[in-house]
Amino acid sequence: MRGAISGLLLVAAVTAQPAAALPSQYYQRSVYKACSGGLVCEAAFPRVGADRTLTVNHASCRVYLSSRTATVSHVQLQSDKNDGIFFLGLTPISNPNGRTFTAQLGSGPVAISALGRPRIVLYASNGSSGTVSIECGIAGRLSPVQPTVAPAAQAAEEP
Repeated sequence: MRGAISGLLLVAAVTAQPAAALPSQYYQRSVYKACSGGLVCEAAFPRVGADRTLTVNHASCRVYLSSRTATVSHVQLQSDKNDGIFFLGLTPISNPNGRTFTAQLGSGPVAISALGRPRIVLYASNGSSGTVSIECGIAGRLSPVQPTVAPAAQAAEEP
């Protein structure tokens, strides 16, 4: 019984670490979304934790348009925290049943704030009928949020 209680205390101590004590960790997620009847298709990834920031080093998508008249205007990586808008470069791929493209982040890294929800947004044009499908993946590093020191507290710490 005593071993079980000490084990529980150890688990509680490990999970109660402050964010600054948590190590960075690799992040990789993928998402699939099919949209129909519109010109905008958005696929959201899981939200970043409150004690972390996400640095996205790689983002890529495969885009499929069922309409032969539709075209992809552009594809963006962004978040719901207004961390900026980053465009993915498009490359068409031949496909007899529709139109297929790949999209890849050309510049980076991209920083996503704590509690931010990364998302890919595709804008199509010329043919809102049909289906737009996007399959995307992002990879990067989750890092602890660095604590901010108030100016008054910082001045008090200086000798």
